[in-house]
Amino acid sequence: MTNELAEARVVAPLVHLNGSGRQELSTQFKTQYELLDGLIGYMIVHPPHMRDYYPLADATAVYRKAYEAHAARIKDLQVMRRDIYNLRLAVEDQ
Repeated sequence: MTNELAEARVVAPLVHLNGSGRQELSTQFKTQYELLDGLIGYMIVHPPHMRDYYPLADATAVYRKAYEAHAARIKDLQVMRRDIYNLRLAVEDQ
């Protein structure tokens, strides 16, 4: 993903008098980041296992596809985690 696309994904809220407040927004983004980080770690430790695919026809190809889909979901979560991190930085820099 290019920097331009990454920046387009992050639309930071404006910290102002009638808004949620810097600390509240920062805490929300920190919590979101930590939850995503834990989920990513869990998914890395618990990938698909061949034992759940071997009875299927063409088991190796099916397993490989399941593993690749799992890896793609992890990458998507990593992008989301990075976006949340950048949102928190944007809030804290205001």
